[in-house]
Amino acid sequence: MPIGGTVYQDVYIRSTSPGTVMTVTDVRFVIPNGGYAWWPTLAINGGLVTKDLSEERKKAIIPFGVEITNSSAFLCTAGLTSQNVLDSGEGPRIEIEFRVRSTGHINEDKSILYTTEKKGFITISTDHWGGPLSAYSRPDYRNVTYQLADSSPVNLPNRLGVYKPKDVSFVIAADLEKRQITMHGNIVTNSVQEIAQSTFSGVSRDYKRAVGWVFGTGEGAD
Repeated sequence: MPIGGTVYQDVYIRSTSPGTVMTVTDVRFVIPNGGYAWWPTLAINGGLVTKDLSEERKKAIIPFGVEITNSSAFLCTAGLTSQNVLDSGEGPRIEIEFRVRSTGHINEDKSILYTTEKKGFITISTDHWGGPLSAYSRPDYRNVTYQLADSSPVNLPNRLGVYKPKDVSFVIAADLEKRQITMHGNIVTNSVQEIAQSTFSGVSRDYKRAVGWVFGTGEGAD
């Protein structure tokens, strides 16, 4: 069978504030009507999620927690594949549902433990596929769209090229005193500081103090 091509995208959680845990609670594949042989996959630390995965097997690997080690955590590698050159137009997308929970003390005597939590989504997709009339059937862009509850979605378009695509990286910050959790993503290098500087530019000094651990400035170490 002729192959239309595969688009891959790696996603990482580069840093979280202390006491913050991200848990993936569900993964869904959305296949457009009329797709001949769309085959989306999601590789995670617990295995490979595919559209024909049994519910029993899916429940064995999802939900799962994302553990930050050495200032970074692999979230997933998304694969969006067309197995037929007749596939064109809108391709498949992968929807990742997650929960972020942060727990810690905000008072000096540490007598009260505070917890705040938010749900969110990460959607991985592409722009339109070219199909049989196109010289190159793969799309031009990957799209990684993310959203936390009570906030607007943000899309990160990542252009396809000849070389390995740039990773999509996220930094998650929590301000327990304000019951606030914020997520910022970018397509940059693996440097946590570069991610922080490019995604947190323009935020208030108060918020920078809440996430000073990311910048390495010591502003968040009260």
